Amino acid sequence: MKTSTPKLILTALCVLALADLGRMFWGLIGLARHQDVPVIAAGFDFSMFLGAALIPLVVSWRPEERRRRWHYFLWMPCILYVVFLAINFLIRSPFAVTSSLWGVGRLLAWLAIAALFIHTSRKTKTA
Repeated sequence: MKTSTPKLILTALCVLALADLGRMFWGLIGLARHQDVPVIAAGFDFSMFLGAALIPLVVSWRPEERRRRWHYFLWMPCILYVVFLAINFLIRSPFAVTSSLWGVGRLLAWLAIAALFIHTSRKTKTA
């Protein structure tokens, strides 16, 4: 079984996004201990981040005959929401250098995940 380079890069980026999601989850738990965090809003954000990172990871490693069209329709709102949050983060913290670098890195990572997921799905459909 031969795996392509974009598929491996997509896998690495999705695993890094899931690790970042785990870091955010532990931060959210720590924040909930000291403040009242809206659980519904935090759960919605968490599910969107999870969908944006996990759906490309699972779908790209499935055999072509088992892929379904609804995975992409489920993934699109997740990635759009996550990219919107990354852009919003950049707009709100334009002068803090470390925050800006972190925000640009996140935005580029999510855009790379989106581009690679679309590239690998189009490549397998036409092949």
